[in-house]
Amino acid sequence: MTTSPENESAVNLDDGSSHLTAKGTLAHLEAQMVKNEAPEAVKEGSVWLHQFMHRCCSGSPALVASILKKISAQDYPNKEQYIYQIARGIYFKKAAGRQAIETFKEMIDRLIQWDRIEQTRGRVPFNENLRSWVLLRDYIDSRRALGAVCKFGAICAETGMGKTEGTKHYQLLNTHALTVRTEMPMPCTLARFVTYLGCCYNIPTSLSTSERLMAIDENVTEARTIIVENCQKAFNPKSGHIYLPIFYYLQELQDNRGCTVILTWTPQFEGEIIGGKHNKYFEQFISRIGGADEVLQLPRPNKADLRAIIEQFEIADSAAALPLLAEWSRQPGPYRLIFHRLQRAKMLAGKSGLRASHLERVASTPVNQALSEEDES
Repeated sequence: MTTSPENESAVNLDDGSSHLTAKGTLAHLEAQMVKNEAPEAVKEGSVWLHQFMHRCCSGSPALVASILKKISAQDYPNKEQYIYQIARGIYFKKAAGRQAIETFKEMIDRLIQWDRIEQTRGRVPFNENLRSWVLLRDYIDSRRALGAVCKFGAICAETGMGKTEGTKHYQLLNTHALTVRTEMPMPCTLARFVTYLGCCYNIPTSLSTSERLMAIDENVTEARTIIVENCQKAFNPKSGHIYLPIFYYLQELQDNRGCTVILTWTPQFEGEIIGGKHNKYFEQFISRIGGADEVLQLPRPNKADLRAIIEQFEIADSAAALPLLAEWSRQPGPYRLIFHRLQRAKMLAGKSGLRASHLERVASTPVNQALSEEDES
């Protein structure tokens, strides 16, 4: 990168500024870009930068600038003012030059790459060859498609089946802030839920519930997708009570703003809302999904999935490892169990390479007993 975007933009930057904080919601940024007639080519990247700065850098342009220096100090010597003005929507105007736009897009691509590496650092890499991921990805894509009749969706799976990791990965790939994720709070109240959801759009937690509801409505558009994780938290198995206001609110939000809403839950919760005493309250809700048979049921790992996992972990004797993984796949929480044990086995194997014998060792050794190559018989 050789051209300085400061020389190309319609906005001149001041030197020596520091410790700025770019406040304002996503809606404020988008409104400012419309006001300044910012080129379409920079809008998606500006939205991503705004969300990234608040998600990872506490709203500080200086922290974003420090990341850029780590990426390439030669290309990004001091960009705090530049980042600040982009995040406020006041940098790019109609007169922005082509080189400024291309330079900006290259910077965003580098930040996105850095963000993805950091979010997966120290974790088992996500395997996109698994059938459950392909089904989840295609299901959400179909629901968020413009013109889709059913903009609600639900993903059902037991714990440990990969639904949370799948939605996290989906959001990571959709880095333009059109997709946000939030947990169902515990305890479940509408005030707590809209606080969680509001944070996805950088809405201050100091606002009252009514103010926050208005701000969310301002930020949510037809292009937005909201994923709500673990809706079973809204159900109290002791009292049999389901906290309904959150579901009513989501239905109203979708009606008013045309957004896509994806929920994840467990089979037990699905049984309560479809066949339990609260099913009448959820009839319209389920119809928005397209009926009970339109709830995506994530499957257990099949042989193709297990072979993909074996290839991912580079297990030398795959034929010997496959029966063991097949046995693990029949246990509760199969994906979590499989990846946890493979991670332990990889630590045991060290630099020697992972083999079926390491998997057998892990499966037969209690967690309170140390694993080491010397202990193997």
